[in-house]
Amino acid sequence: MATKREISEGKKKVERIKQPVTTAYTSENPKYKVGKALLSVSELREAGQYCVDLHNYYMRNVNQAEEIMVSYEERHFLQLEGKGNLFIVAWSDLFDLFNLDALDLSLIRCFALHMQQETRRRTGKKCGYIDPQMMTVTFMNSDRDSLVRYMVKCMRVHADKEHIVVPYNPGNHWVTLIINVRSKQVFYLDSSIPSDESGAPQIRDYSLVISILDESLDRHLRAKEGYKEQRQAAFTHHTAWTCTRQPSGNSCGFYVCHNMLLVAQKPDFTDEDDYFNQTTLGNVKDIRERLAGFLMMEVINTKGEFHS
Repeated sequence: MATKREISEGKKKVERIKQPVTTAYTSENPKYKVGKALLSVSELREAGQYCVDLHNYYMRNVNQAEEIMVSYEERHFLQLEGKGNLFIVAWSDLFDLFNLDALDLSLIRCFALHMQQETRRRTGKKCGYIDPQMMTVTFMNSDRDSLVRYMVKCMRVHADKEHIVVPYNPGNHWVTLIINVRSKQVFYLDSSIPSDESGAPQIRDYSLVISILDESLDRHLRAKEGYKEQRQAAFTHHTAWTCTRQPSGNSCGFYVCHNMLLVAQKPDFTDEDDYFNQTTLGNVKDIRERLAGFLMMEVINTKGEFHS
């Protein structure tokens, strides 16, 4: 009962956070104009049928209907104690989706839900997925203990998975984290390496998330019957794992989504250092079409799993 109360308290704190990531990924794009076409006719034709369908839905409803509501349950993101919940995909978020710009947190969450479906339908039980809203630097700094408890729960629930995959936002950027609890390894896939004043590449500061993941692993293992290790358990953190670098701009969310697809397709990637070094513009556009399809078939469709 105590554990249930703690998780519930953590859920309330999540709901109180209004901007869990920085404004580039939560604010309306200044280029967005309500009711105006999001792409030209020729661009839409090349984008794919789901993009066309979603664009048509937007044009029909933007001035007369509420924004897109995504409904999910405790089993999807694990932090709601059996209760359903909602989040919003704003009309303005679709502008960034169609124009391959900064994916809002809501769309990153949509892709995590999409990948859960893909895992169930096609790849068995190889990957688990964490709510991206929890893995942001804002939440880590504001409620670390709730996040550790949440991560311990995720490690327990996803104990049968090869990897736990989650987008992580260290501030104004998205990075793919791939957590392997069995081998005690975490892989960091960063599509935009920061640089110092001279332009030399730098490793991003992961000290906060490293400490949280290590503490979570230690608590998870000590909760298991028969665990007797005296020293604190810790992951091996591969903070510079090879992956495709994005062009300049805010497209990191698309690269994170594609990395999620890749690990689901080949969970034994660890013997190939360059496995994730294969993202192209075509892959990025495929993510756009996938997200459009998810919204049309699983959210807007009254028979969809996430229809509200």
